[in-house]
Amino acid sequence: MVTASALGVDSVYRFVDTVYMTAVARPVDTREQLLLAAEGLVDERGPSGVSLREVARRVGVSHGAPLRHFASLSDLLTAVATEGFRLLVAGVDAAMATAEPTGRARLAGAGRGYVDCATVRPGLFALMFRRDLLAPDDPELRTASWAAFAQLTTAIEAAQADGWHPDESTALLAGATWAGVHGIAVLWSQGAMQPPTGNTDLDGQLAVLFRTLALPDGPGPRPTGAPNPRGGTP
Repeated sequence: MVTASALGVDSVYRFVDTVYMTAVARPVDTREQLLLAAEGLVDERGPSGVSLREVARRVGVSHGAPLRHFASLSDLLTAVATEGFRLLVAGVDAAMATAEPTGRARLAGAGRGYVDCATVRPGLFALMFRRDLLAPDDPELRTASWAAFAQLTTAIEAAQADGWHPDESTALLAGATWAGVHGIAVLWSQGAMQPPTGNTDLDGQLAVLFRTLALPDGPGPRPTGAPNPRGGTP
């Protein structure tokens, strides 16, 4: 007879987690299913609209199952935010790859890629900067978020080598550029910028920012298949 101890604690927990699910629906990795469900809730309801109970219900597991994979709701949201930063880095990389091969153009491409990520998934983007909901000292979150800033810093350095504000501090330039692009990303995705400016053209708004920063107006075409938050086809 196979005992619980022979199966191992993880195997027993996996059985308990999926006890309410049909054989066909049971996932191979419960933790991954919980993450996907939490991501879906963040997309639908925003960062504050997620509960462990609702995540468990969507996956079809017991109410206590999430706590066997994540110590708290904060830990679960931290894992979601960590994946968000990884997706952001990938999105910005793709946008830079389509830009003209100059430091300035690639930096402008990075800015547009950043804004595209925010406007396509505003809930996830908002969560990534909600330190009150996350565990900011989580090692994986810190690594992923710092990778995003390092990506910007590298793009800034390349633009400086191209003659863009070469005498300024790279770190301070990165902070100022980030503030401008992030501000547009947040205000636009929340619908707060359009009414007072009377502007509904996000590309036009970004072009003004890029000109203000002495960057090319048009950072190049969007990556093939990339979502177009402004409507139309990419």
